[in-house]
This record gives sequence, C-alpha cells and structure tokens, in this order.
Amino acid sequence: MNIEQKIERARALSTELVNIREMSDMASWLEGERLYELKKDGLYKYEYGMDEHDTSERAWSAYLREKSEPLSTAEFKIANHTKWIVELGYSKEDLRGIHVRKLHSAIPFATERAVADTLVEEAKRLPYSEFVKFLHGGEEPCWHPREHRHRATVEVDVCDDCGKEIKPKKK
Repeated sequence: MNIEQKIERARALSTELVNIREMSDMASWLEGERLYELKKDGLYKYEYGMDEHDTSERAWSAYLREKSEPLSTAEFKIANHTKWIVELGYSKEDLRGIHVRKLHSAIPFATERAVADTLVEEAKRLPYSEFVKFLHGGEEPCWHPREHRHRATVEVDVCDDCGKEIKPKKK
C-alpha cells in the first residue's frame, strides 16, 4: 500500500468510526427510552413473573442481570433519557451527533431549557475534554474519588538577586 492509499484508508476508517459512534449513541438513546419505560411503570416485573408490588432496587437489578445489562449502564441511559428527552423536551434528532457521555456529564448543569440549549450547542462544538472544562468554568475538574488532603502551607522567600527559593529554617 503506498502513502496515498494509506491516507485514503485512514480517512475512510475514521469516517466509519464516526458513523459507528453516531449509531451507537442513537442506540443508547433508544435503549434509554425503553429502560425508562420498563422501570418507571414497573413493566419489567411482568416479563419474569416478579411480584408487581416489589419496588426494591433488588428486583430491578435482578431483571437487568437476566438481560445481561449492567445496572450502572442502564442507569446512565435512563438518566440521559430522563433529563434530555423527558424533562427538557429534546428529541433524539436534536441530540444527534453529540456523544452521550458529554450530555451525561452536563446533566447537573442542565437546570432549565435555556441553560440546556447553551450546553447542547457547546457540546456540539467542543471536544469532550474542552466541554468538561467549559462545564467547570474553564478548569479541569478533579476526578479524585475522595476528599482532598491538603498539605500545610509553607512560606518560601525568594532571593531578589538570583530568584532562588529560600525555605525558612525550622524552629
């Protein structure tokens, strides 16, 4: 394969990846819609003859296990559907081309439709990492799972002549 063929093949594969990602995102929206309805109305209980009065998360988890759907994945899809489609009134077509992870990251910020419109426009425009920075006021958020432990502040003097840091002597 010569260099021109490699370039052409790379571009074709990249285009295919974008198309596959869009199909995957659309599938996520469709799955979220079905999972939302199954959970909201408790319809999932009827497929396997579960107790229709059992409202525990255990019953929902058991249903998802039977479907080989991880609970966290199902809840991710339901959260996206609930916020963007049900609460804010977007259609799946309105959200086409925006990766579902971007919109899931924006859920806490989408408090009303006017704010959501701005978020949707920025999500269309920005790559994921820049969108996350946009959500957090231009700063990279900390993903550390625990509360931060801060070190004690140490005062440091700087030499006016050479710029070298001079740490204070311990008392």
